[in-house]
Amino acid sequence: MTGLASDDGTAAYPASAGLQSWTRAVRFDGRASFLFRDGVRTKEPRRTSVVLHADRDIVSREKGKFVTSVDGTSLEVTFDPLLTAIVEPHIVVDQGRPGSVEQGEREERGRRLIVATPARAASDVEMRLVITTEKGSKP
Repeated sequence: MTGLASDDGTAAYPASAGLQSWTRAVRFDGRASFLFRDGVRTKEPRRTSVVLHADRDIVSREKGKFVTSVDGTSLEVTFDPLLTAIVEPHIVVDQGRPGSVEQGEREERGRRLIVATPARAASDVEMRLVITTEKGSKP
């Protein structure tokens, strides 16, 4: 079974972001791969990015290819090698005391992969990421 879902997420961003439109389409190949295609249009050329959060480490295999693994299943993320990518700690803020819930302790929970266009790449960008599952493999 294959499937396609798409939506417009433009309204999720404030006008100050300079975003004219943001759409995402997701296609499942019926076996093990998902293709994420983001279309981003901004008022002026700017850097755009996609962030993938993982509870485990994210490891670089080669330019344009990263992997994370849990319980014997790996997720491999591939994208155009012309895009830049960094892996950094994913920091969350725990719930604080009543009346100051946003002032809790900062805690590292997993990692995040940030895939981005070069700075001020264009005002109309399409980014494609493929996420493939693989049983029994390790990063």
